[in-house]
Amino acid sequence: MPSTLPSDTAALPPTLWALLMGLGGRHRLRLALTYTLTLLENGLDVLYPFLTGIAIDAVLVGRWAGVAPLLAAWTTHLAVGLFRHVYDTRVFTLIYADLAAGLVERQRAQGTDATRLAARVALSREIVEFLQTDVPASTAAIVHLVGAVAMLCVLNPWVGGLSIAALVPTALLIRRFGRASQRLNAALNDRLEREVELVARAPSAGVRRHFAHRLRFWRVRISDAEAKVWGAIEVIQIALTLAALAILAAGDGGTTAGSIFAVLAYVWTYGESVNGMPAVAQKLSRLRDIAARLR
Repeated sequence: MPSTLPSDTAALPPTLWALLMGLGGRHRLRLALTYTLTLLENGLDVLYPFLTGIAIDAVLVGRWAGVAPLLAAWTTHLAVGLFRHVYDTRVFTLIYADLAAGLVERQRAQGTDATRLAARVALSREIVEFLQTDVPASTAAIVHLVGAVAMLCVLNPWVGGLSIAALVPTALLIRRFGRASQRLNAALNDRLEREVELVARAPSAGVRRHFAHRLRFWRVRISDAEAKVWGAIEVIQIALTLAALAILAAGDGGTTAGSIFAVLAYVWTYGESVNGMPAVAQKLSRLRDIAARLR
């Protein structure tokens, strides 16, 4: 897949990369299993529109056996998803215990102030949330995006080609947002590091100013920046959908109801995948800055 993330893993700062690899190395078998299940779950998701299209065409001619592949994929997806959700909680609570305990020991030895250490332990939770929530979500987006583009190229090469072309402006928008997000998240985390100290020692006016003005200011800036890039990506998606409808309308008489549904479903899957990329870029930017504070 052409990279739509703001950067690849090789471009992550050494501190974040080392932190993630350290945790991943100590818990590699558990993480390997949960991420393998994630890939399988999302691979089955990609098949749904295609299998539903087959089922639609089969039912329209009275051949109910054509529904069987869809039911088989759905049942397998259910079993895999249930097991992964139960297993994930056990894995990531263990990883957080490892990370938080190691952080406290390391920063106590460095003489870090207790209020800053408490704030950094709270921030460290975001590293584990990234592994538990954002890595599977990013994996889902990538698998769905690659699968949608591949299936569009098979079902209708013209629509598939347009979906590939639309990735270029999308990638440029997300790259630009990623750079802005890094600066904004650094400023936000500066405020969060001081929060414990402010709550404990600052006068009421200072506490109110922190929450109502300064903290709010940076969060609003981050949200506004994400909203702008999301809106621009949505405009691209609208144009792609209209183009797909025009191409399908001009198609030959061999186009079936099932194939039309499948093409449109994959266009929507493509859109949902790229729409989630700004949130991934924002999270990576935030984690880069957090990791630099957890040395």
